[in-house]
Amino acid sequence: MEKNKNLNVQTVAENDAVTTNEAICAIEKSQLGFKQQLIMQCLWDMGGEAVKQELMDLLKKKYGIAMTRQAMNVSTQVLIEKGYIKVSDRIGNAYVFKALIDREEFQINELKRFKKLTFGDSGKQMLSAFLKSDITREELDEIRALIEKN
Repeated sequence: MEKNKNLNVQTVAENDAVTTNEAICAIEKSQLGFKQQLIMQCLWDMGGEAVKQELMDLLKKKYGIAMTRQAMNVSTQVLIEKGYIKVSDRIGNAYVFKALIDREEFQINELKRFKKLTFGDSGKQMLSAFLKSDITREELDEIRALIEKN
């Protein structure tokens, strides 16, 4: 297979012909760190757009994480480079960040990546492990209803 330098998490999750090394490289390039994921959660919680200070305030309030301006600059630059956000506007000296991927799309991509790498792309094995985890009867009933609906 010819090397594909344009791989991303979705390509890896959907392409059986991708080699393990290509998959690992693509995932490492696009995978977000813990704080970057929290920044995305805050951005989605704020409707998909926010200025840096709003994100910093919500990170502190919701997760107890105080980031310096410099750390936030580095994290938002990484998110921009990985294609998760863009600068959509400027208000005074503040940049407005806009999410380029919605929460559900992110969750689906992360789940596909996790399934492929952790469970050998077996949905059955992943679901079996999930059902053995701490899941309530109520959650199980809700999942059953979702399966029947789809």
